[in-house]
Amino acid sequence: MGDDVILIVMDSEWWLYPGAKPGLESSCDQKTEDEVLAEIKDIAAANPGKLLVFAAHHPCAATASMAGTTRSSNIFSP
Repeated sequence: MGDDVILIVMDSEWWLYPGAKPGLESSCDQKTEDEVLAEIKDIAAANPGKLLVFAAHHPCAATASMAGTTRSSNIFSP
């Protein structure tokens, strides 16, 4: 995005999903909400004075282990 802008992108479906999330077997580096927040704080600390743009993506369809458990009426809910 540029030398003064950092883009952080996150799958918001994982964050908002109320059920059990993939655990230690997951290929993700951050496996808990605390680890995700710590990573975001680390990115901010490593980039002082830069504009941080946080983008969240909530897929309408997914193939992850928790995919298919959301009612279709919830797909377009904020």
